[in-house]
Amino acid sequence: MFFPFLISLLVLTGLLFLVRILRLVELVVHQNVNILEVGLLFSYVVPRFFEIALPMSILIGIIVAFGRLSADSEIVVLRASGLSLNQLVAPVLLFATLVSIFTLITTCFVTPRANYQLNLGIFRLAQMKAHSSLVPGVFNEFGPLTVYAENISNSSGKLEHLLISDQIQEDRPKTSIAKSGQLISDEKNRQLTLRLYEGSIYEGSHKNFNITSFDIENVNLSSEQLGEGEEARDGKYSNELPMNQLSTSLKNLQMSEDSISSDDLKLLSRYKVEWHRRLVLPMACICLSLLGLCLGIQPSRGEYSWGTSMTVTLGILVIVAYYLLLALATALGKQAIAPAWFVMWLPNIACLALSLFFLKQISSERWLGVGQKVAGTIESLVSRIKILTGYSNV
Repeated sequence: MFFPFLISLLVLTGLLFLVRILRLVELVVHQNVNILEVGLLFSYVVPRFFEIALPMSILIGIIVAFGRLSADSEIVVLRASGLSLNQLVAPVLLFATLVSIFTLITTCFVTPRANYQLNLGIFRLAQMKAHSSLVPGVFNEFGPLTVYAENISNSSGKLEHLLISDQIQEDRPKTSIAKSGQLISDEKNRQLTLRLYEGSIYEGSHKNFNITSFDIENVNLSSEQLGEGEEARDGKYSNELPMNQLSTSLKNLQMSEDSISSDDLKLLSRYKVEWHRRLVLPMACICLSLLGLCLGIQPSRGEYSWGTSMTVTLGILVIVAYYLLLALATALGKQAIAPAWFVMWLPNIACLALSLFFLKQISSERWLGVGQKVAGTIESLVSRIKILTGYSNV
């Protein structure tokens, strides 16, 4: 099982990495960043992909291993010599447990630290871009904000005679005029702020037009939402908190759940989802390993023998269904539509129940294999469709 698992892990991690690398290259291509810093940023992405690829890889690896055993008639020989299917489960569970422990270490300890370093590095790049993009006498765009500065001091970075157009609310645009300003970086909360001095805000239109004068006004520059829209607490987002800190924060919010604000309730939901997610993915390795065993066993010969390639395809469909269900559960949990503990564990429960059902059918020899049963069902349906449509008489 190990070598198919390792090859699957490398391939899947590489594919996920290629998707992410385009985003990182876009961030650094216009910056004066050396290759070592870029490589360091890329390395922080790998743990996040490992926690996704490990459950997928163990499923594919076990399917390939048992598919080969089935093709070489070794499963038949093992069972004919008195080895039951339950005894075949034991080494699979042992291997899955080892992978599950590695996944648990990754999700609880490695990935949070890597997420923090990655998001901090991206913020620093965005900070460099914001400072370097401000050109005097030019309308500089930062998402929905347009900033014009007549003069920018090279030594202090002070901006003079500013005009800011704010289109965040399209139905209520704002225009700010200030005598001077300063770009301030808050690395702890990862926020870029343009602090304005001595000016006015012109807001609305027609009868709802308002003018507000100010001595000091802060305008948050639009930057990439590294925390997926949540507010950073203690300088970290939920996916960056170490497991012990996440558990403590979750416990403190739960103790005052009846009296906390709506923002804290949303944060509580995110913490619950993140806490359960870090345990769900390691346990998925065990659930998917049993499913991989069931999918891998197939008749060595016969009309319903699919072969390893078709069984792996069926396994990939199972993976897609699992992660779609997990994504749906994550969305429901974050919106507090359903209890986080229930929806987050539902994909694993469904996968485990399906695996136990398949194991029972195969061990009792009612099915020669899941692929055989699926192929027979498809052929039966096609025959019925032909009979209903009269195609068989043609």
